[in-house]
Amino acid sequence: MRDAGVPALRAGAVDPQTTVGMAEGAARQALDDAKLTPADVDFLIIGTTSPDVVFPNVGCLLQERLGIRGGAAFSVEAGSAGFIYALSIADRFIASAQAQCALVIGADTLAGGSEGHDRASPANYAAAAGAVVLEAASEPGIVAMHLGADRDDENIPPGAAAPRRADNAADQTHGTAETEGFRPAWASLRTVLDETLARHSLSIDEINGMLPQQADLPVLQAMARHLGIPMQKVILTREYHGDRASAEVPLALDLAIREGRIGAGDLLLLVALGDTVTWGSALIRL
Repeated sequence: MRDAGVPALRAGAVDPQTTVGMAEGAARQALDDAKLTPADVDFLIIGTTSPDVVFPNVGCLLQERLGIRGGAAFSVEAGSAGFIYALSIADRFIASAQAQCALVIGADTLAGGSEGHDRASPANYAAAAGAVVLEAASEPGIVAMHLGADRDDENIPPGAAAPRRADNAADQTHGTAETEGFRPAWASLRTVLDETLARHSLSIDEINGMLPQQADLPVLQAMARHLGIPMQKVILTREYHGDRASAEVPLALDLAIREGRIGAGDLLLLVALGDTVTWGSALIRL
């Protein structure tokens, strides 16, 4: 059994107009930081809600741009939880020795569009990509991961995003409604978090920081309260950018590391919520 470590990550852009271009920029920077080349990669996965085309798959398009030959290359669509979904898949491939070096990317170019029931104005979305490189390691960088989904929301019609709100009254109640809508996801995340900490003989106090999907502050405060994490441990980065969907978590992780807000040995909880439909968490040791 092999465990995946997280040796390097970066966020960046080659072509901010396309998802594959953003992903390429992040991928090349992550590989540079890890002192690796595309030839070292034998597994490539992208979490995205905005592929440039349906096929070829955006993972294969990136594989071609990087000059990688052979090995699995594909994308996964799970809303804003896409990166954590992708990270979980890569972790399993590394842990089962089906891959030696995995490139995991979260990339979206949603500006001008909306996800789910429009938790934020589409104008608040921004194009971005973030990437991590996973390799087998004697000490696991990824302690545990959990994924979930529960499509039980009348505001999200089958097969399509809900229309944007058209009146100010709806906007004024949006924050409260959204906070309530996330409760099932938070309850599930709290259960698996407690189970994971107990399994690894850890306490919630040992978590050095929570790096969440950067939603509105009331939502983040409610999430922290439900998970039992004090707000002073919640790493906030939204002041630097808008909602970057699948790229949000790796982008914030990169920023927090470069600013020295987190460092080697820290135990972190990554959490992403795809507008109440999908969610994922990762407990990682830097």
